[in-house]
Amino acid sequence: MIPLRVIAVASSESIKESLSQQLSGLDYVICEEVVIDLADAQQLWEKEQPDLLIVDLTGREMDACLFIEVLHFNVENKTTVFGLHKELDPNIILKAVSSGVKEFIHYPKDQDALTTALSKYHQYHQKLIQARIDSGEVVKRAEVIPVFSSKGGSGATTVALNLAYELMHTANKKVAFIDMDQVFSNATAYLNFKPTFSISDLAEDNPKQIDDQLIQKIIVHHEETGLDLMVACKNILDENPMITLDHLDRLFEYLYTRYDYVVLDLPTHAVDEYHQFIVERADTVLLLSSMDLLSLYKTRQYLDLVQHHLDMNKFKLVVNRYDLKAVVGMSSKNLEEQFKYPIFHRLPNNWNIHVEAMSLGKPIGAIQERSDSGRAYQDLVTLLTGVEPESETSEEGGFMRMTSLFGKIKGGSAPNATS
Repeated sequence: MIPLRVIAVASSESIKESLSQQLSGLDYVICEEVVIDLADAQQLWEKEQPDLLIVDLTGREMDACLFIEVLHFNVENKTTVFGLHKELDPNIILKAVSSGVKEFIHYPKDQDALTTALSKYHQYHQKLIQARIDSGEVVKRAEVIPVFSSKGGSGATTVALNLAYELMHTANKKVAFIDMDQVFSNATAYLNFKPTFSISDLAEDNPKQIDDQLIQKIIVHHEETGLDLMVACKNILDENPMITLDHLDRLFEYLYTRYDYVVLDLPTHAVDEYHQFIVERADTVLLLSSMDLLSLYKTRQYLDLVQHHLDMNKFKLVVNRYDLKAVVGMSSKNLEEQFKYPIFHRLPNNWNIHVEAMSLGKPIGAIQERSDSGRAYQDLVTLLTGVEPESETSEEGGFMRMTSLFGKIKGGSAPNATS
């Protein structure tokens, strides 16, 4: 069951409270927010693109109807609008319907009518989505970003968690983070939380029979960061059953319609079916290499291997723990020549800040937002979300914030790796 994503606009604090309580009590509704100001509703609509917008016209009939009309002039609009009013005035109903309102409800006098209308629209919405699935059209909202390294210890978990945090706090996105390691989960130690359930708990169920409520049980809302977290296993000492690709497919179906971004920490291993499944569904894959020779060698091997199996246009090469003196005699240009693949971004080698963050169980941006490391993650988010970052070509302090030796790379096709 895919719930309705709803934004509501109330005419007063009392109506706001009533709507919030009513919508939160419906398990087939995700209420993104209830606001009073129409300008706030416009900003929320542009950001969230909900399935349904509920607008209380009471006391501002002309402005509210104009707001709805303008909304429907947008060619990208796919949001249905319900109208509320404390009076059943035929003139107001006519004006509301002509502006684009699909349902007009006497509110708050007849709250049951709103519940009935929501239930009927949800059933219609479900059939519409199923028709799109049956026709082969992809139903997707979230951008999927796996973070992966071909060598253990290169910092994939650290990068993935900090990226997820900055996507939420710098870019104001709704983010889910998944630690996909089904044997060793590091995210729980980094952020110091203990999940009651994990993705491996889905393995005992038929994927087709897994409902949304079961998936919701494995999601941990981390209060300190604001992230929704999922882990593939709770404890490395557990005998964790391995989930199937059908289980992953069901999980992704749930995540696609609820988040702006899904960031995954992929375990270090060869290109197996799990790895290929996730990369195929990814929008961008961040491939990490640290500056030690073994990591550089493994990264080059991985690039040579996967060019024949995966879509290389998705891959962005990120050098983690970047230090001008880390590899003696190897310049930035040498790195790109060795990889035969452009460097998308560099994250600085600031050991003290990373140790402090892990010790406190917090992302770097939460404790050292203006540090080189904090700014580097903000720049990475800027690149991934399509906004031009500031460029500093200086290499002072052992860190270059340029995104590539050959200029900034954003989102376009990258050259294929060659042997």
